[in-house]
Amino acid sequence: MLETQNTSFSYDGKTEILRSANLQIHQGEVVLLTGSTGAGKSTLAKCLSGFIPRSITGEFSGEIRIDGENTSDYTIAEFSRLVSLVQQDPDSQICTLKVVDEVAFGPENYEFEPKLIENL
Repeated sequence: MLETQNTSFSYDGKTEILRSANLQIHQGEVVLLTGSTGAGKSTLAKCLSGFIPRSITGEFSGEIRIDGENTSDYTIAEFSRLVSLVQQDPDSQICTLKVVDEVAFGPENYEFEPKLIENL
């Protein structure tokens, strides 16, 4: 189960985008988040996928749990083995200009040895 417990987040330290969000997603469950622009859907998804607070800065509080375990000490590599995020426009998620760099992106985030990545 993936869950949030009293999760709050503010990008600028002033305006809370999420305030005490609580959510449980069970294995195999399909979830649809709806809401108006600026309601916090993308921010919640970034919290659930580990981007917040690991890669995106701001004021974060609360807990994200996977199978009851607090994920606050997880590295990006550990988190990405368990949870992934595909946003509305997958084409906009390409990070690099070269195919070889894009292919290497995943293994790099899993902390593969550089030599192993070169051999892919």
